[in-house]
Amino acid sequence: MGAHTAVADVTRALRAATARRVTDAVDSLTDAAVAAVSPAAVAADDPVRLGLWLYGIDEHATRGNDDRTRIDETRYREPPVGLSLQYLLTAYPGGGTPTTRSLDQQRVLGAGIQALDAAGTLDGGRLPADDPAPQITLASRSPETLSRLWRTVPDVSRQPSVAYRVGPVLIDSPVESVIPPVDERATDLTNTE
Repeated sequence: MGAHTAVADVTRALRAATARRVTDAVDSLTDAAVAAVSPAAVAADDPVRLGLWLYGIDEHATRGNDDRTRIDETRYREPPVGLSLQYLLTAYPGGGTPTTRSLDQQRVLGAGIQALDAAGTLDGGRLPADDPAPQITLASRSPETLSRLWRTVPDVSRQPSVAYRVGPVLIDSPVESVIPPVDERATDLTNTE
């Protein structure tokens, strides 16, 4: 199951998987050019060319009906919290003329989209093996929704972006219950008529 670090573990694994593929696809990029960062933290002279921003967390729809997990003869743990993480993948401009910067930005974003599409799930040793592998899916966002999202980072110019959803991500519940075993049962077989 997932420790309290599960969200950070997923972000770290997602960034690493994206960086590997993007740096292979775009020769001029290094690992440092792909970062898990808010658009507000990327300065004009920053080396970040592709940002992965965790901007929202929701309850994952398929994780609400799990049973308790048996710890031992009398102790049970409540089911894990299932989350769906929402990320914004954003390309930032490099150097050159305005046209060169724009086209390069679009190439970097395209490489990021290919990387996340190729990954599909986060597994293969990147996360604990007993959790279900979180699925990476493109999240449909209207231009109005993306505009509202960009307004949450004032004083930052809007950049080409695409939204992704990753889940389920599980975080163990710390709540344990003690349920003593049944030692004997009383059954009344007398007729009540």
